[in-house]
Amino acid sequence: MTDEESSDRSFAEQATNQAVEAAVSRLTEILQQKALTGEGISVGHGVVELTEIDPTDTELPSASEFNRATNRSPIVFHHHHYSRDGDLISEPPVTFESIVDETPRSISVTVTDSSQEYVAILPVMCERGWIQNS
Repeated sequence: MTDEESSDRSFAEQATNQAVEAAVSRLTEILQQKALTGEGISVGHGVVELTEIDPTDTELPSASEFNRATNRSPIVFHHHHYSRDGDLISEPPVTFESIVDETPRSISVTVTDSSQEYVAILPVMCERGWIQNS
């Protein structure tokens, strides 16, 4: 990001974006420690709208649970891979339900600079899907 782009964003927006990057790394560590990694499972980030999250055994998340200045948040991906003909090429070594059960609902990251501190509390979304060769 250039200095000009940086100055167009508030400290809270910049801190949220930095927190998302740190949260991705931390979630990757958590999943590795719990042996929930492998082909078809990855941790990334993207735009997460709370209305897109399906409830599991808990109630729907509300904005009051979180503190973020942008809609970016970490996402744990669980994907099956299919050939062009629809044959399964690979699948994750663990179930989607295992990922959901062991992934925290939110993650907190503190970002500081020389004069400010921002505590981001980010929702964590688990996404199930598939990829098919074209």
